[in-house]
Parts: sequence; C-alpha cells; structure tokens
Amino acid sequence: MNDMEREAVIVVTTLRERGFPAFFVGGYVRDKWLGRPVKDMDIATAAMPEVVMDSFKKTIPTGLQHGTVTVLSGGYPFEVTTFRKETGYSDYRRPDEVQFVDALEEDLQRRDFTMNAMAMGPDGEWIDPFGGQEDLKHGILRCVGVPADRFQEDALRMMRCVRFAAEYELQIESSTWQALLAHRHLLAHIAMERVGVELSRIMEGTDPYRGLCLLYESELPAHWANAVPISLHDWGNALSELQSSDFQQLTDSSQRTVLWLIAVGLDADATSNWSRSLRYSNAVHRQLRDTLLIHRRLIRAEASRLQWIRAVLDHGREAAERWLALVYAFKNIARVQQVIGISAEHSEVYANEAETWLAQSGALHVSELKMDGSEIVAIGSAVGCKPGPWISRLQEHMLLRCATGELHNKPDDLREAAQQYLHEWMDKEAER
Repeated sequence: MNDMEREAVIVVTTLRERGFPAFFVGGYVRDKWLGRPVKDMDIATAAMPEVVMDSFKKTIPTGLQHGTVTVLSGGYPFEVTTFRKETGYSDYRRPDEVQFVDALEEDLQRRDFTMNAMAMGPDGEWIDPFGGQEDLKHGILRCVGVPADRFQEDALRMMRCVRFAAEYELQIESSTWQALLAHRHLLAHIAMERVGVELSRIMEGTDPYRGLCLLYESELPAHWANAVPISLHDWGNALSELQSSDFQQLTDSSQRTVLWLIAVGLDADATSNWSRSLRYSNAVHRQLRDTLLIHRRLIRAEASRLQWIRAVLDHGREAAERWLALVYAFKNIARVQQVIGISAEHSEVYANEAETWLAQSGALHVSELKMDGSEIVAIGSAVGCKPGPWISRLQEHMLLRCATGELHNKPDDLREAAQQYLHEWMDKEAER
C-alpha cells in the first residue's frame, strides 16, 4: 500500500466511523485487480455532500449538484461522490436528473462497463454485482446491463469502449459491439473537445494501432460532430501500410500522431483543420503543424546541413527533434520509410548527422544572439540608417550564419557582420 492508498483508507474509514458506507470505486478498483499502476482514487459513499464536507478539514465543492466533493488528505485529492442514480439523458451525455440513493449496487448499476462497476472496501472486500472480475479474467469488455441503454445515456462511452479495448487488450462483447454500431450516429451530439480527449488517450495508450483499427471498423469517426478531413478510405489505407510495432517504437504520443497524419496523407494545413476540429490546445496544434511543415520541407530537399538548419530556425528545435525521432525509429524499415516519404539515403544522413548539426549551431533563436536590438539600432544610426524592417532581416541573416557555424556568436564577430551587412545593403539601395 502506497502513501496515496493509506490516505484514501483514512477518508473511507472516517466516513464509515460516522455511520456511512463508503467504498473505493471506478478505475482504481479495476487497475488494482489487474495489478496496474494507479493514478488516482475515487470514493463512493452513502453520506450526503454536506456531511462529507463537514467530516474533513479541507474540501472543495467540485460538483455538488452531482454529489461530488473533493477531499484533500495528506496532500492527495480524492473525489468523494454520494451514491446516486441518474435519469433522462436528453443531450446523450449528461443526466437530466440526479437522485441520491442509499444502496451501493444502485450506484454501480449506472456505470458504463462491468470492469468499471466494481467496488472495494478498505479491508480488501470486493463488491462485483455485474461480473467485472469474470469479464476481465476472460478478456471481455461488456456494458453494464443493456448496452443500448448505456450508449444512449452517454454517447461518449462508444469512444471509451474503443479506448478500453485497446488499452486493456480486451475483446468487445458481441451485444456491446452491435449496440455501438447501432448507436454510433449519436456521437454527433458529443462536443468535439471530448472526442479529441479520447483520441489523444488512445494515441497515448499501450496499443494505439488497435485503437485506430477499432475506430475504422466501427466507423465512429464518420459520425463526429465536425467534419474531419480524414476519409475512412484513407484511414483504412494507412492501417494497411502500418503495423502495431510501428507505433510502439514511438514513446511520445505526438510523434505517433504525426506518423498517423503522414500515413493518412494530411499536410500541415489539413492537420491544422483536423486539430482545430478536435479542439486540441494551441500547444498541441502548433506541435503537430510545425512538425508537418518540417516534414514537407525536408522530404523535398536534399539531406543537407543547410536545409536542416533552415527548417529548425523556421519551425523550432522541438518540432525538428519530433520529426527526427521518426527518422531514427524507422531508418531501417523500408515500409515506414515509404509511408513517410523519405528515402533510405536521406534517412541515413539525418539519423547520423542531424544531432551533430544541432549541437554545433551557435544559435537557433534571435534571443540567443549575443547582440540585442538596441546595439543593432546604434550600428545602423552610425551609418545613417533609421530603424525599420532591415533590423529583423539583419537578425535573420546573422542567425542563419551562426546556426550553420559560418559566424561565431560573439559580440565582436556579430558587430563586424552587422556592419558589413549594412554597408552592402546601403550600396544596393544606392544602385536602385
């Protein structure tokens, strides 16, 4: 038992000592049974929210209308939710009405899959009214009760079904799968932000390839609310060209996503539309777009130091290293080289030289130059140049020379280079 679990036991025991049944529920119980690492612990109890808040010194009223209070104990947050049942799901996502109940089993009955509808007491007692343990033993993912009802209550559960099947190596039970196919159109009611979160979790998981295969087989992407510029035809072609092992070689989910986007044929502009439609954060949006921009530039150019450095300067070191990770991972796999459109010859050059080129770069951003804007203005004033667009052009000129190693990133060397650039620029202006 780790520190988080010990603190959670204190929370449950405190509620029980006050006369209210309390149990661990949800993902913690499932992962504990499977022997997987656990990240957080949720608690269900018969105590009403105000009783929970009165029972602990530090609480946050996270969602009182749904009976949820976050209890802070020993530096760990625990979501404590009153046993409840839910009715009416007019938006196919959230209940119209929540009613607090006394029985744990009634609370478990509203959950999505049998493996998530188990509970555990602090003494190791297991409560499993819907056969979650048995399903996990046999590698089966099954809805609680009638699958059609579960998916009509919350259409996002169909995306979660795919994610869980891929992550836990489970076979989706027949009636659950058929209900998913019959109700996949309901995904149109789900906010794309929520769909994007589930897709990201699939790409972060242990088997993203299988998750993508299940999405293709179910045709769920065709029913997402916003048009996403990836046709199921292109989706299927990409799956046939790639293998599960290709994704496993990439430990970073953004690298996996870039490989996938390249495989389905999305360029940087289409990727922007795709990430925007899924409501990805600006940071993720820029990661994907910049990496695809570098990809587009480098597969069309010779594998040279100058081309590489120019790409890094325009799109950033992180995006360049993310793209380079694809080259490293697949430099000896002809199948993937063909998918991402880079020749074996170029792959070998980048894999062997690119990191050295980066290490030898004197500067990769204007802010790294050992000469600030005021010094440049002063140099210009000395030869009669007023501040203007020439300043940024001069900085870009010096940055490229420093990045390629042609110019040392030292104040004296930069000053001399700036003066030379300005004299040549003024001579050209005079000739006009």
